[in-house]
Amino acid sequence: MAIPLFPPGLVMLMKVLLGTVCSGRISGRIFRILALALGIALCPAWSAALEAENASGEEMALPGPDAPLKGGDWRELAPGFRVREYVRGEAERVEFVALRMDPQRCEIVLCSAAFDGKAPRTPEQWAGEYGLNAVINAGMYLPDGLTSTAYMRSGEKTNNGRIAEKYGSFFVSSPRQPSLPDAALLDKDADDWKALLPQYDVVVQNFRLLGPGGVQRWPENGPRHSIAAVGMNGQGEIFFLHCETPVSVHEFVRILREESGLGLTRAMYVEGGAQAVLGVWTPTEKIYRKGRHPANFLLGGPVLPNVLGVRLLQKD
Repeated sequence: MAIPLFPPGLVMLMKVLLGTVCSGRISGRIFRILALALGIALCPAWSAALEAENASGEEMALPGPDAPLKGGDWRELAPGFRVREYVRGEAERVEFVALRMDPQRCEIVLCSAAFDGKAPRTPEQWAGEYGLNAVINAGMYLPDGLTSTAYMRSGEKTNNGRIAEKYGSFFVSSPRQPSLPDAALLDKDADDWKALLPQYDVVVQNFRLLGPGGVQRWPENGPRHSIAAVGMNGQGEIFFLHCETPVSVHEFVRILREESGLGLTRAMYVEGGAQAVLGVWTPTEKIYRKGRHPANFLLGGPVLPNVLGVRLLQKD
């Protein structure tokens, strides 16, 4: 028997809450939070969805690299700034977006609520306030809602000064020496990271997805959720990546390795689940992807304390 999306009891309670909001006795945000709590508690369909998203089990049968692509061509939004949106497969659909950037034609910056003393913001708010053409999560954060789980710095401002022993990747940008790449992913096992980190203004440490040479490092059968990541190919191009389809990290790495159009040699995980987002804004196009999760349905999407943002540079 089909399970209704909203049971009758939940519908009645939501109507009461809506009437209270309209009367001005509680705010709309408090209403959405209460409605979310009621939905998770009373709606078995949502509970089942949450369990399925975090369930471990046999590896899903991902569409192969020769599976049909929909909308899979690269589109140039600006010089050195291309995007690829596609759905791979039919029965087992994988929805994926890749933003491909030439670091010489853009500036990749770190924005943090810990730096400017303001509250965490939506991706659109970060973009509007800092003049960004793209935004992705800068990484996971601690329960205080501000501090990164690993090393994070922009110039002289430090969000977290601790190098996480188990995190094997660093994103760096804004070099202090002109001989260095404008942006790169450093591997803790392959690069002289201790000497290189002080040479960059922006440093963000996260979990490594691909080992040296693109090696798969993640075990099978992990929990499945949406994923946001940052990658780099052999030409030094930087990628912002978002997989809306809930997959395990192992499955996500398989996708990265199988997609010949990416050619990634390095990649790092920046966020998963409801908080995973990727936004792109140009004069002609807007792309916004967020984690597939019931929380985003009622709360309207996540607010983020730390983001990596892209500003396009005007070059002849």
